[in-house]
Amino acid sequence: MPKEKKKRGRRLQEKPYSNPIEKEDPQVSVPEEFYNDEHLNYTDESAQHGIGQQAFYGLLEESQVEYFKQTENIIDSDSFGSKDEKSQLFEALWNEISGIELKVMTDPTGSRIFERLLHEADKSKILEVYEIFTNGRFAELSTQRFSSHCCETLINCSRSFVAEEVEGNRILKDLPTVDTTTSPVVSLTIDIFEEIKDNLQHIAFHPFGTHVFRSLLLLFSGKALAAGEKVLSTKKTFSAKRNSSSTSDYGMAQSIFLESFAIPMVYQTVLESILNTFVANLSIDQVRSLAQDSICSPVLQALFEIESSLNRTDLLTMLLPGWQSREMDFITTSYVEKLLNSPVGSHFLDKIILCAPLKFVKYLYSTFFLTRMKIIRQAQGFNYAVKSLLSRLKKDSSTELITLLLDDIKSLSVNNIVTLNNITQAAGNNNNLEEAIGEKIVELCDSGLSLKIFLKLADIDEEKLEALDANDKYIRDGYRQRSMLMESLLLKISGTSLTIVEGFIALKKSTKLKLAKHPIYSHLLEAILHTKDLSTPNKRKLLNDFMGSFVELSCDPSASRVVDACKETSSGLNHYRDRFAKELISQKDIIMKNAFGRKVWKNWKLDLFSRSPAQWIKEANK
Repeated sequence: MPKEKKKRGRRLQEKPYSNPIEKEDPQVSVPEEFYNDEHLNYTDESAQHGIGQQAFYGLLEESQVEYFKQTENIIDSDSFGSKDEKSQLFEALWNEISGIELKVMTDPTGSRIFERLLHEADKSKILEVYEIFTNGRFAELSTQRFSSHCCETLINCSRSFVAEEVEGNRILKDLPTVDTTTSPVVSLTIDIFEEIKDNLQHIAFHPFGTHVFRSLLLLFSGKALAAGEKVLSTKKTFSAKRNSSSTSDYGMAQSIFLESFAIPMVYQTVLESILNTFVANLSIDQVRSLAQDSICSPVLQALFEIESSLNRTDLLTMLLPGWQSREMDFITTSYVEKLLNSPVGSHFLDKIILCAPLKFVKYLYSTFFLTRMKIIRQAQGFNYAVKSLLSRLKKDSSTELITLLLDDIKSLSVNNIVTLNNITQAAGNNNNLEEAIGEKIVELCDSGLSLKIFLKLADIDEEKLEALDANDKYIRDGYRQRSMLMESLLLKISGTSLTIVEGFIALKKSTKLKLAKHPIYSHLLEAILHTKDLSTPNKRKLLNDFMGSFVELSCDPSASRVVDACKETSSGLNHYRDRFAKELISQKDIIMKNAFGRKVWKNWKLDLFSRSPAQWIKEANK
């Protein structure tokens, strides 16, 4: 009798990306049509070409893979003798992949090389690559594990060329059509959209296609691409991307993070079409579920931002139907509260508050935050929402919110520290609020003495400084939040600023040196040294404690920034600068052996001091 066929090993395990949100929140259900497991079989030769199915263009030969790996190492090392030598290598790479571009894109090693080539490509090469993509293949390539990164890089690399074409032909801003001769890149990006417009929803919410779709949205809207955003598959390739960007011969890579630029009129039509597609195909329940999904939520955020820029509110009304009538039923209230308690949903709500119409922000504040402050105070994303609200609300409403928050803060917990930081940054030049914040700080520290206030805010004990060396993540985060709060108080609240400076001065010298070497509190010390209106007696007291330790501090990764800050603080105190400079020069050998020490040497211009101290003083006083 035949036995039942059992699954073993990896086949028994749940496939990744089948429904990622279920792992985070079992109560959230994302529609199954937004996910497709077939893309995982990326080496299946029998797979048919098409959206939702994995394309197979063959495998690279072992010698080709080895060549690409060696070439990648050469590019990473950046050991080229000249720009011509580098150009010759990239030209040889283009010749190597000619005719097998699709095979290279879908290979783990080849896709990384292809991205490098795109970063360094000029306009003619970009146009050639577009011709490969616009033959009915972009949809399938954008949802493939490796080629999706190539698609994204191609779109990002097109930004500067689109901006260049619009700048050179300003009539594009008013024309509903595009001339392929004068604006080839704009024309080809439109062709890409026409090819995938029937599959937008699948690509947008696909684990691999989502980054491609978001890059398209940013291109069509002309919005800035955030610098440092990780868009490659591994840390290694991300690092390589940054290295490549800093040494581009064509200037192409530098413009990947281009600021916002003017868009042609035809792009506005594309954006309208994209929004209409999602409004027509999504229901209220689907929008609310997708907002809490780690893959889909960033796409929705981008769509909401674009909708706001086009003065539309279709998706917003779909998410919270009662906002125009200023009503919030129990179901909507529960949903917004659920967003606040979700790590993904809280960022989504934060984005909505920042980009939604002011009328909606007022509605959300008055019907939800104001009435449920005590209940939602401890929500995971409460502080994100508060920061956004304070940046959008008008003065009267923001003052009301700050007053309520201050009354509710009873301790210096990490959560309250973050809230205080948001309040301090939003207070601006409101004298009444500055006074209230100062009084609240004194109340929380249970002391009016500067030293005790500083120690309480920093959460340190001079007798137990070993705590500063703790590696616990929670403690590190607590120190970071406390340091940020104290830096905000130094910058925004004049009365408390003086208290923090005097509290630091009252510390023991050994404590100050310990804080200067601390990776987090060194930033606070730097802010203290840069404090505006720092009196001359306080400047002397601060600088005296670092005398004799300048060389040691200069060679420390954290304390070296403090040494650089002392240069500005000693302005007008030439005898202090002269003594610091002589101390550093006396141990030049030690300084020059250390990377941070060499940076300090350069910032202090000590080569000039060695040649002409008088000229150095003259330069320093400019």
